Amino acid sequence: MRCRKLDENFDYSFGMNDQDYIDGADAVAQAIRTKILLFYGEWWENVSLGLPMFQSFLGQMSNENLKMSITLLLTKRIKEISEVKDVTEIEIARNNRQLRFTVHVILSDGEEAETVVIV
Repeated sequence: MRCRKLDENFDYSFGMNDQDYIDGADAVAQAIRTKILLFYGEWWENVSLGLPMFQSFLGQMSNENLKMSITLLLTKRIKEISEVKDVTEIEIARNNRQLRFTVHVILSDGEEAETVVIV
């Protein structure tokens, strides 16, 4: 997988030719981050895509129910990425008004990748 690199503000990088692109585990980690950060109804071209963060997750009182439902949905969404062979672990930490996801995957070439997303 090869894709255009996103900067720290999640904007596309331009002006540095080949350095504006990433591949391998970095590209898959970026794809996972963008899948997690796309909320349901947010993309104007297809409002049915994205995670139902506000509709289903935020506001749940039980940490165990929250972790179980997010883990199931995230695993399904992450496996939609063609380079992901398996999702080995999803760690979810809840701190005040933030959710922190740490995702560990195995790629189709056997390499391992990890990404951290804070929502």
